[in-house]
Amino acid sequence: MRQPIRRKLLIGFGTIIVLYIIINTFFLTWARVQGDSMEHTIEDSTIVTVDNFTYGAVMPVRFSEISLAKFIFYMLPPQLFYADQKQNWGYHRMPGRRMPQCGDIVICESPEDPLLLVCKRIIAVGGDTVSINRGICYVNGKIIDFGPRVQLTQDKDTVHVTSYPQGYNWNKHNYGPIVVPIDNENPRYFVLGDNRAVSRDSRAWGFLDFKRIRSRIIVDDPE
Repeated sequence: MRQPIRRKLLIGFGTIIVLYIIINTFFLTWARVQGDSMEHTIEDSTIVTVDNFTYGAVMPVRFSEISLAKFIFYMLPPQLFYADQKQNWGYHRMPGRRMPQCGDIVICESPEDPLLLVCKRIIAVGGDTVSINRGICYVNGKIIDFGPRVQLTQDKDTVHVTSYPQGYNWNKHNYGPIVVPIDNENPRYFVLGDNRAVSRDSRAWGFLDFKRIRSRIIVDDPE
């Protein structure tokens, strides 16, 4: 009698694990946001709900990116984790419901370090003209406002010179105008952190490719 019961328990436990991996990979998961670049929309160390479905789920490129596998790697010798980081199964994405749009908050690979995931807000899409004048952000000549949680730059932030594009005397408080390129194969986006003075974003490393965007973060609208 014990064998059938044990078998049913193993099947049930295995089913739960498979469902957990499917839900976390293709639909919803949760993540902890580190850093202050999105304050006060997302505070440091806040756990957020991550939507993997809207843009299409990005398939893992190594074993440690598979849901639950990362926890297993923590219990294994570090050499196995570092060896796994050398794996790259290539970029594969499932069909999504829509493309990213202005106002979305996304989790993406940093163009400066592909292994680092960062959280930014999309300000403009391909073909849009972006400029920041005394801390106020304009897209196609119109002011865009994402609510009271966004911390705008101040006059003192003109000392924070930006590095993209090179050769321009722009800063975090006064930037642009710059046009987001149109690329139908790999759309590009201009992104900013909601804490504009401290965030490293498109002002530092340029436009964000769609292939670098992993997921959309679901946040509550400000009251």
